[in-house]
Amino acid sequence: MGLIKLQVKSKAPADLVYEIAHQTPEFVRALPNIKRIRKLEENEQRTYTKTEWVLDVPLPKILGEVSWIKDALWDDTRRKCDIRLNRDSKGIVKRVKGLWMFSPCQDGCVMSMDMDLTVQHFLIGPATTAMIDKLFRKNMESLMLAIGAEAEKRFFRT
Repeated sequence: MGLIKLQVKSKAPADLVYEIAHQTPEFVRALPNIKRIRKLEENEQRTYTKTEWVLDVPLPKILGEVSWIKDALWDDTRRKCDIRLNRDSKGIVKRVKGLWMFSPCQDGCVMSMDMDLTVQHFLIGPATTAMIDKLFRKNMESLMLAIGAEAEKRFFRT
C-alpha cells in the first residue's frame, strides 16, 4: 500500500480542532468502515494514547479481523501527532506510520495527514490490498471531516 496524503479544512481555530482530535474514539460513528476503536492507554498529560482499531472489511475468516494497535504521540506545542504501529499489535496489519498536523490558516485550520498502512498475508492479493487501502483512506477523510465539523459547531456556538 502506498502513502495516503489528505488535507481537510475547518473554519474553526487550529487549537480547538487539535483538542477535539484527541477525542478520536468518540468519532467512531463517523467512520464508515470501522467496527470499533477502543482506548487502551493514555498518559496523564494526554501526549500518548494507545488505541485498538478494528476495520469492518469482508475477508475470509481464516484471516481474522483486520485490526491493529496504534500509538499516538501528541505534540501540543507543534499541534501534531506522530502515529505508529504498537509493538503489541498482531495480525495482518504490519505497518502503520503517519503524521497528523493541524496548521492555522486565514480561514481557520488545515488538517493534513500522511499515513502509510501496510497489510500483508500470503492469502491477500493486490485487489484486496487496494480495497483495504481505499477503505482506510475513506475512514481517515471521514474522521477529519467529522472533527472539523464538530470544531466548527463548538466555535460558532459561542
